[in-house]
Amino acid sequence: MKLLSSQSPGSLYKQQLLDLSADGSAFYLYLLIAYKVALRVNVKQKNKHIILLTKAARH
Repeated sequence: MKLLSSQSPGSLYKQQLLDLSADGSAFYLYLLIAYKVALRVNVKQKNKHIILLTKAARH
């Protein structure tokens, strides 16, 4: 599953994590928390976090 597409804003990414965390996966809950933390930093760092989290989710 591709977490990010060229047109997906952060809200779509967040919604996908919410859907996944609803399955009871602690890993995706961790990603959602990390995403919320990333929202508090500047845009460049947030984008870097999303890229890293997306890579982590693929492994």
